[in-house]
Amino acid sequence: MSGGSYDYLCFKEPEELFARVDDIELMAQRLLELGFQDVAGDMQRLAEYCKSGRLRVAVLGAMLNDITHERTISLTSGEIFVSGLRDCLAVN
Repeated sequence: MSGGSYDYLCFKEPEELFARVDDIELMAQRLLELGFQDVAGDMQRLAEYCKSGRLRVAVLGAMLNDITHERTISLTSGEIFVSGLRDCLAVN
C-alpha cells in the first residue's frame, strides 16, 4: 500500500479530503483486508464525516441561499438590506 495508490491522501489539506471519499474508502477496505481493523474503522469514519459534512453544508447553504444572494446583500442602502432580509426570513 503506497500513498500514490490513494492519490497521496497524506498530503491533502482537510478541505481536500471531501473530494477524496472514494480513495479514503478504498484505503479503509484495504487496511481491513490487511487485518488493521482499528485504523480501517478510523478511515471509514473519516469518509463518513466527509459525507455528512458535505451534506450538512449543502443543506444549510440551501436554507441560507436567499440570505446570501446578491440582491439581498445590497449595501447601497441599509434600509433595502433590512427590508430584503425581513422578506427572506418571512418566507423561510
